[in-house]
Amino acid sequence: MPEARAGTVLAFDYGERYVGVAVGDEALALAHPLDTIETRDPDARLAAVAARVAEWAPRRLVVG
Repeated sequence: MPEARAGTVLAFDYGERYVGVAVGDEALALAHPLDTIETRDPDARLAAVAARVAEWAPRRLVVG
C-alpha cells in the first residue's frame, strides 16, 4: 500500500448510479472535483473507488 500523502483528503459523494470524487488538502483547506464514477454495478463502483484510494493514498476519506 502506498504511503499516505500528508494532508490529502479524498471525498466521495456516493449514489446508486454516480459517485462524485473530489480531492483536497487539509493544510490549504481547498478541494476540487476529480472525476465522476458512473456505473450501476456495485462491484464496479467499489473497484473504481478502491482504485482512486490506491492511486491517491489519502490521509483521510470522506464519504457522503
